Amino acid sequence: MMDFLKIKIKCRRDSAPIPKANLQLIATKLKGFGDKPKTLGQFIAINSGQFIDPSTWEDEIVPYGNCSIIITSSVVVTISKAFIGLNMRKCDIYGTLLLDSSSYSSVTFGYRSNVIVHASGFLQDHTSGNVINCAEGALLTIYLMGSFAGKDTVVNSISTAQTTANQTRSVKLSSDFNDPFTCGILSGGSIEKYDKVTYIVSQSGDFIDDLTCLGNVAPTTAICELVGGCGMSISAGFILSTVDLNSELNMNFNDISIAVGAVLQLGAPDSNNIFKFKFQILINSHGTLSDIADGTGAPAIIDSNVTVSTQQTITTTIFTLSIAVFVVLQSGGTLQDQTSADQFYCLAVFTYSSMPSTSSLGSNYTFGSNFSGSFTLGILLDGGIKTFSKVTFIVRQTGKFSTIICWLGNIVPTANICSLVGGCGLYIPSGCALLASSLNGQLNINFNLITIVSGGSLGLGSNGVHIALKFKFTLELDCLEH
Repeated sequence: MMDFLKIKIKCRRDSAPIPKANLQLIATKLKGFGDKPKTLGQFIAINSGQFIDPSTWEDEIVPYGNCSIIITSSVVVTISKAFIGLNMRKCDIYGTLLLDSSSYSSVTFGYRSNVIVHASGFLQDHTSGNVINCAEGALLTIYLMGSFAGKDTVVNSISTAQTTANQTRSVKLSSDFNDPFTCGILSGGSIEKYDKVTYIVSQSGDFIDDLTCLGNVAPTTAICELVGGCGMSISAGFILSTVDLNSELNMNFNDISIAVGAVLQLGAPDSNNIFKFKFQILINSHGTLSDIADGTGAPAIIDSNVTVSTQQTITTTIFTLSIAVFVVLQSGGTLQDQTSADQFYCLAVFTYSSMPSTSSLGSNYTFGSNFSGSFTLGILLDGGIKTFSKVTFIVRQTGKFSTIICWLGNIVPTANICSLVGGCGLYIPSGCALLASSLNGQLNINFNLITIVSGGSLGLGSNGVHIALKFKFTLELDCLEH
């Protein structure tokens, strides 16, 4: 039975009384309003329907406040408004979220929202102008086998901050795709997008702290395994610490990008443990990669297949790199040896349970004074060191030209790189055969020197059939005896 409360209201118009009125307030709660979900702040869509329809939601409560939303599998939730004034701190899509504002040119998320499209999930843009406007701090992540559909949808950032030089405020998405994808809007309104699941550092902090990354979601081993490897982007002005990783990154990150003015710190100040990467990784550093371990024990080490592409600084006491490490110094960049011992250790052929003694480290090379210009240093699988006064690609094992694992550093030569540096070198050591069958009869990469050591070979045929190989550029072929 409903309870009624009578309220007497006195109204005036231009100081003159008007007839009194009675207002009846219903004391019972209306369907869809004023209640709490079973889990505070979490709303679960269990039926297809409009977002504002209570019957769409578990407990028939329309989401409100600072909330988390889950759209379950096979459920289609439709938003038909041009402005979404709901603070969705997280929206997990296992079913479908349909932005069906067809009478509007765009849809705007007024608050920062973290939208995650899981496998089998679907995000559709049906706005007439195919425009999605997002506030600073917004994050869209699409997992492997999650899908997006729209007609060249444009994502814009809405920010009061002044646009700075080279700042991206708008990105266009592909019409339809179901590949991993991340798009995030940083403080200041700049947009970053990646064709993989990528965690974007938005404030200085520890690696697995929820507050460190955009969307307030920390990376996990399970997620990075599920999507086949994650990325990490450290934005300018921020420091990402690995103190909480206990000297090992055991999550499958296949790349970490360090922006200009950003820092990645390896290790912990009070630790003597070597730092290890469990999975093969590319560290693309335009900022600073720094080892902060105590240094009183074993030298710091990056222990796995690590590629470091740097424009700025690597700092440590003694920096030790393991087998198949590839350091790429980009044009205009500087590799600064700030180690107190002025030493880089490269462990090429050792299998060890502890750090080998200095006397057993094998071959060495002294750089001497500062220098600039093209240069390549490679450590072969037999422990020998080879240096070249040009950008040179070194074969590490037998295989086709286009196969990544055939090359030292897992970097395949490209026409763009060799054009940029005015011609590359190619080195085939003893015991390795480089097969040209994947080149379709023409080498269109500017190699001006190919060196083949005795016992190595450049195969011009396929399956025992000899074919003609055309060389687009003039080159010198050098065959060496041991």
